[in-house]
Amino acid sequence: MRRLAIPTIGALLALALAGPSAAVERSEFLASAPDYENHEWVCSEQNTTGVDCPPDYISDFTPGTYYGLPYDWGGFVTLDEYDADLAEGQGAGSHSDDGVLSCTTGLDCSGYVSILWELPYKHGTSTLHNVSDEIDARDMWPGDVYNNAGSHVIMWVTKDESGDAYITESSGTCNGVCGRSVSWSYFGSYVPMRPDELYVQTATVGSYAGTIEDPIPVDGFPFTDWRNTREATSDAFDYYSAAPDVNESGPEFVYQLELAGTGTFSASVVDAPQTDIDLQLLGSLDADDCLARADIELTHEIESPGTYYLTADSWVGSVEYAGAYRLEIDYDGAADTDVDGDIDGDADTDGDADTDSDGDADVDDGCAEGTGDCGCDDSCGCRVTGHRASPGLLTLVVSLLLG
Repeated sequence: MRRLAIPTIGALLALALAGPSAAVERSEFLASAPDYENHEWVCSEQNTTGVDCPPDYISDFTPGTYYGLPYDWGGFVTLDEYDADLAEGQGAGSHSDDGVLSCTTGLDCSGYVSILWELPYKHGTSTLHNVSDEIDARDMWPGDVYNNAGSHVIMWVTKDESGDAYITESSGTCNGVCGRSVSWSYFGSYVPMRPDELYVQTATVGSYAGTIEDPIPVDGFPFTDWRNTREATSDAFDYYSAAPDVNESGPEFVYQLELAGTGTFSASVVDAPQTDIDLQLLGSLDADDCLARADIELTHEIESPGTYYLTADSWVGSVEYAGAYRLEIDYDGAADTDVDGDIDGDADTDGDADTDSDGDADVDDGCAEGTGDCGCDDSCGCRVTGHRASPGLLTLVVSLLLG
């Protein structure tokens, strides 16, 4: 049977006595989203009406093979639980006008977010504030959500190639779990929110200031970092010789790299809504020694070993576009692990090599105001027929980010 939307008193007591479980690393719930978007399942004749369902219940799905869990009002199930529910003959999905049924299975919008965040029980759109905090959109990282209490919640993933928002959600629009692009006006009535650190951890590398005097060391590849230039204390670089007309006078973080020999260096950034973080690779701590720059994805052939620097700098247009970002760095040159264990420009003694794993590209854009569309509470009566979901951008994002 599927897990109940509201925990029992016994379940809450057990959770209280056991204490909080270990927090989930942010990449873990991003990695699991494609599994729900693309899960293959077979709708049987029995699943179209459901065992012990009311006589007027009819699933949107006809017998056949589908991909992606169906929308189910009040639904909160794992993939294994969903498959078991189908095998028992439960109905495939439901909508708000069906009411919360114990004879159907699938996920609604808040059930999906609760599953991805690995919360101990389901929170609705009106109770998510108990396990998350309202944030500025400029501070959003992939895996944070846009919430419209009483209506719908959406997980933000990245910016697509057109500069629109790429999201993952369970909705009446998709009739289930899907990844898709929407315009920024979609979020006009939504509030950006981040899960409490009790439930989700975001890994950053040490407490380095990220300044010229105290750069962030990149001591292994692939390398991942989550930061926010609105919190940066460095504002030493205003332009770079690779693009002197581009205004980079906003705050930046400085990274230091020790590259052991020839090879391909790559870096990519996913930045928050209303944020534009550019990448610059320097041969020294001099803006006139800029080897390469990029808005989103930087690649450069390293011709000699030595110390290099990378800046994640805030672009300035009519306003300053400082904010949160997720940085991915990789390098396929020979690993430089000496007998003394340091990383420097010496020759590689153990012959190890790092594997290459690029980050995902995004496109920077502002956030326009507007009105949302049919939400997960399905008050506008959205019903669409089942469909096969393509793997989608989220699958690509996760495969690239996690290697």
